[in-house]
Amino acid sequence: MDGGGVVYDKIDLESEGYPTSVVSRGRDKMYVLYGYFLEGLLGNSEREGFRIEEIMSPKECEGENVWLYVMIGFGMVYFVYWRFQMGDKQRSDCLKVQFCHSDGDLFTLLSVYKEWEALPQERRNKWCWENSINAKSMRRCQDTVFELESFLEREHGFVVPSYWRWDPHTPSVHDKNMKKVILASLSENVAMFSGRNQHGYEVAQTGQHVQLHPYSSLLVFAQKPSWVVFGYLLSVSNEYLVCVSAVEFQSLYDLQPPPSFDVSKMEERKLQTNTLTGFGTILLKRFCGKSNSNLLGHVSRIRKACLDERIFVEVKVDENLI
Repeated sequence: MDGGGVVYDKIDLESEGYPTSVVSRGRDKMYVLYGYFLEGLLGNSEREGFRIEEIMSPKECEGENVWLYVMIGFGMVYFVYWRFQMGDKQRSDCLKVQFCHSDGDLFTLLSVYKEWEALPQERRNKWCWENSINAKSMRRCQDTVFELESFLEREHGFVVPSYWRWDPHTPSVHDKNMKKVILASLSENVAMFSGRNQHGYEVAQTGQHVQLHPYSSLLVFAQKPSWVVFGYLLSVSNEYLVCVSAVEFQSLYDLQPPPSFDVSKMEERKLQTNTLTGFGTILLKRFCGKSNSNLLGHVSRIRKACLDERIFVEVKVDENLI
């Protein structure tokens, strides 16, 4: 699992394409829809459509049911991005806020697409310009939606409704259902909030601690959901979770097949914060020592005794708090 996506059942899929979350699996075959993520993100892609491949896997032969995971939102990560120049960055960021959804980035991207699609054809380009959104990317996104709908109807006889039941401004059961679909599509990319902002999120598969990307819509609401799924890890000077959406904790236990990590053990590792008061200013200053030398020593000994380097102690003398 890395920036290139997920390899299913250790089958070598072509590296030139990015496997999105749109996957349909039958008795003896699986379809993987490929986009070209990095080129799309940079705005350089001139390809007209997705590439759909069929691959075979013995593990996919088990069971009679056809599992259909449709995650159009994840495909939008490739197609939809906010267009800005560095001089207009602040303006673009302000325009983005109106579309942000409290459940995360995939819901935010769907909010953008839903509003754009509802507009008359002749108003869409102007709307994109006013909201600092790439109009060409939106049209490609719509083309891909049509292509997916045609594929589902042709291969599986499944007709996608032409109307929206989900309203980004009104919480409903559809939010919960979409979260389940997102989790099922990205079950390999689960992360848990560590309990401390400095440590960020713990990736379930690797145990590494990673921060949310600064442009995540979750940060607009100052939220750190306990459990999230992400599209991929971005490695620059630091590592970030990109395209992050919140999921329900209980849904992790309902996954089929079950996740490869122990959900309960991860939950037990989450840091808990305890607040101690009533010590007095003089005692707290002695506890910390000059330049916090005593405090650093206390923290080192506690970490060693508990065998946990994540433990921290913060002292607020003015507020009489540890």
